[in-house]
Amino acid sequence: MARFNDAWIEALLHKNDIVSVVSSYVPLKAKGRNLWGLCPFHNEKTPSFSVSPDKQMYYCFGCGAGGGVIQFIMGIERLPYMETVQFLAQRVGMELPNEMNDAAVNLSIERQGNTILVKATQTGRTGKVYVENFDTLAEMERTGESIQMAARRLRYDWFGELCVKHGYTAIAIAHQADDSVETFFINLFRGTGLRGLTGISPVNGRIVRPLLFATRREITEYALSNKISYREDSSNRSTKYLRNKIRLGLIPRLREINPRFGETMRRNVDRLTQTQGFIDAAIRQIRDRVVRHEGNTATIEVENIDPAFPVGFVVYELMSSGWGFKGDAADGITAALERGETGRRFYSRDHVAFTDRGRILIEPVGADDPCEVTLDDTATRVYAGNSVYYLTRIDIDHIESLAVNENTALIDADRLSWPLSLRRWREGDRFTPLGMTGTKKVSDYLVDAKVPVPEKGRQFVLTDTDGEIVWLTGRRIDDRFKITPETENVLKIVREII
Repeated sequence: MARFNDAWIEALLHKNDIVSVVSSYVPLKAKGRNLWGLCPFHNEKTPSFSVSPDKQMYYCFGCGAGGGVIQFIMGIERLPYMETVQFLAQRVGMELPNEMNDAAVNLSIERQGNTILVKATQTGRTGKVYVENFDTLAEMERTGESIQMAARRLRYDWFGELCVKHGYTAIAIAHQADDSVETFFINLFRGTGLRGLTGISPVNGRIVRPLLFATRREITEYALSNKISYREDSSNRSTKYLRNKIRLGLIPRLREINPRFGETMRRNVDRLTQTQGFIDAAIRQIRDRVVRHEGNTATIEVENIDPAFPVGFVVYELMSSGWGFKGDAADGITAALERGETGRRFYSRDHVAFTDRGRILIEPVGADDPCEVTLDDTATRVYAGNSVYYLTRIDIDHIESLAVNENTALIDADRLSWPLSLRRWREGDRFTPLGMTGTKKVSDYLVDAKVPVPEKGRQFVLTDTDGEIVWLTGRRIDDRFKITPETENVLKIVREII
């Protein structure tokens, strides 16, 4: 049996608190220092199944079953050891150590192969080869980004450093025509404006993409016919990622319907790109007339927008291109203007916009800003901090399992009082962590969980209209809102870091 690194296993166990895990399968009640419930491994009417939060162990006085969280999952899910570890890692969003990830090729070997190919290709040619490895997982923990976002930022930041250090003026990236079509569908599925349907730009500052004219197949055929060695990232065959689901599943089906699908889509994207370019030019002219700056504050004088233009669309383009606001925020602030509301606040990742007597003021988010956003009972998506939250209402009969990762909350919808709010946590906040009976300060919970200081600053809470904490987002729901045998309707919330 392959052996996992001890430090990695320790981190896995720390993130998979036994009370949180067991509570997903067994209703527990506190009695003394332990929690008790009916044993899931044998039939009983009187609770003899004990869970110790302090020892992170369970034991049944009826059948003798006992152990830690790994043994519990092995028993309850009937999984072997390796699959149990993978199950727990997936539950909390941890990646398996490189030496254990056999999904395709050992990642460290893959990196070495890539380096060897690049160096071999450069032999006999002018120019230099630069190689750098990053601790992407550590960066992900530090910033709260997804691993894809963290890896991309590290990579591009390094490219920028090389340009400054060596005087390079351009960074050539190997995106090709199929990547642009895939990006079209990714943005279409997630919801987007016209800009998101324009694919990948051939030039973006120092970034240039000289291969956008050719498809993946054309590039591969050229390499083979000219005996050019190449390598393909093993992750390209994994359907874990949306892009690959589109590449390997959707697009082949569309090509069956239209054999010239790729060419047709490239023409469509070109037309959309030209249209967006025309809009961008118009928005730049409008911005000069309606936006003024004073210190860190930008003011959009909405009354100066030509009434012949669609005001909501112009506001969206101004806020999106200038400060990164999503369509939901632009729609909300436009509606607030139409109702004559003053003081309503809307957030992008780094900025806050608010209405003031028919104007829109935009400022950087302050360190003490609660970043509070309100959700009514019709909300399906909301942005808060560095995350987007997706809300789905589900009948309890359609819930297959209560075992979800920390970025998913299953809440008894009938116990909620609307509207809900998402905001940064603050000193004095208390909640009842799932599986416990007494309340605990959020600050103490974060300390006990050894959450790094930068990550604490990004911690949000979901509260109901009475101010009661429903979910310490990305960590644990409040016990008062958990699923019980009496639950009929479930609110499922999925948090995705952006």
